[in-house]
Amino acid sequence: MLPPMRIALLALCGCLLGCETAPRAAQQLGVDARTFPEMTDLRSGEVITWAYLLKEVEAVDVILVGEFHDHDLGHAIELALVEDMVDRWPASSVAMEMLERDEQGIVDDYKDGIIDAERFQVLAEAKSWYGLDGWNAWYQPIIDAAPHVVAANSPRQYVSLARRDGYDALDALPPARRRLAVHPETLDDGPYWERFLSLVPEGHYSDDDIRAFFLAQQVWDATMAASVDEAAPSRDAKVLLIVGAMHVEYRGGVVEMLHRRRPDLRVLTIAIHRAWPTDDLIDDPPRADIVIVGEAPR
Repeated sequence: MLPPMRIALLALCGCLLGCETAPRAAQQLGVDARTFPEMTDLRSGEVITWAYLLKEVEAVDVILVGEFHDHDLGHAIELALVEDMVDRWPASSVAMEMLERDEQGIVDDYKDGIIDAERFQVLAEAKSWYGLDGWNAWYQPIIDAAPHVVAANSPRQYVSLARRDGYDALDALPPARRRLAVHPETLDDGPYWERFLSLVPEGHYSDDDIRAFFLAQQVWDATMAASVDEAAPSRDAKVLLIVGAMHVEYRGGVVEMLHRRRPDLRVLTIAIHRAWPTDDLIDDPPRADIVIVGEAPR
């Protein structure tokens, strides 16, 4: 059984503990991902169309898509968005939380045809990344649709190192390994931290333990923000990051770290949900610029 803190972190990042039913690829859903869901621009409160969404994408450099990792329709929406983005802006890239920075060479070997999909998934330890067959149903089609894929996340061993020994341990790594894990100069102490605290089970962890887990959380955030920045996003060569919802909602996590690095970047945040969240969507800051809601019929 997973420890309570690990369960909380999974929830925090937009995850569930597993898939209740078998993963379904976009073509198996029986719905058009471009027309089926309800989409709302929270900045105006207006229900929008797919064409409106693409106009919003056109105006920015970076698109941050917050997902729930076992949401079939959510992945179909992501695939459709990636397809339309690269059709209009062929120099664009897709960055992925699911791939770690030390796996970039494996990703490039696959995209260059040096290894096949099966070998790629073995080397990247991706085949069962989120449930049996989830990778093939959800993430492999996105990788295949993107001209360039960025392995955006920090290797898990360095996230664990930060949690155990703090950021000084990361700074002591040799330069080639040090660049694989980025940490912030200061931790987020605003609403993002407060939301993190709200997911920690009461009575299980000391204050020091909780802070250590947040150190690790912010390594994920800062590293993915660095990966997006280093991909040189622009209006003609956009970078779309696929990541767990908590990392981008309410402008926390990756959004904050990216803003610290590059306040000049034009960023669009999109949150994809199965159903309308029960809390106040139009808050300060809002949950996202655009919320997409829908679940494909079984």
